[in-house]
This record gives sequence, structure tokens and C-alpha cells, in this order.
Amino acid sequence: MSDRKSVITIERRDVSPLGVSRRKRFDDSLELLRALGVSPDAIEHYRRQGRKTRRLPHELACAVVEDAARAASAAALVMTGRPA
Repeated sequence: MSDRKSVITIERRDVSPLGVSRRKRFDDSLELLRALGVSPDAIEHYRRQGRKTRRLPHELACAVVEDAARAASAAALVMTGRPA
């Protein structure tokens, strides 16, 4: 009798056409961030957040940029008394 135990591997990915499509969109989203010159650390951050929140990484990055632009605009309004 063999000492080796048979190992059953379970595919964790959704291998349905919809799962393949979603994975491609996610990978394409990461490629978009790379093309924009986002640092590897930031890409990894958005990749993890995307998995956690089930959103595309570039959408998360876009939300951060929009929030920063809003804050900068508000700060300019306060400092100058007129819109930026």
C-alpha cells in the first residue's frame, strides 16, 4: 500500500463563462492602472481592495482621485473665496 494520499484539488475560481469574463475585466482593470503609471504597491492595494469589495481596481482609484479633486476644490474656495 502506498504512503501517498490522493489529493483532490478544488478549483476556487468560477470557471463559468461569466466568471471568466469577470476575471478578464478585473485583470484589464489592473492593466489600466499599470498603463497609467500607478506604482506596484498602489496596484497591489487596489487589487486587494477590489477583491474585498468586489469592485474593479480602476474604479476604486478613480473614486480616490475624485475625492482628492473635490477636497482641493473646496480648499481653494475657502482660501480664495471663489471657485477654483
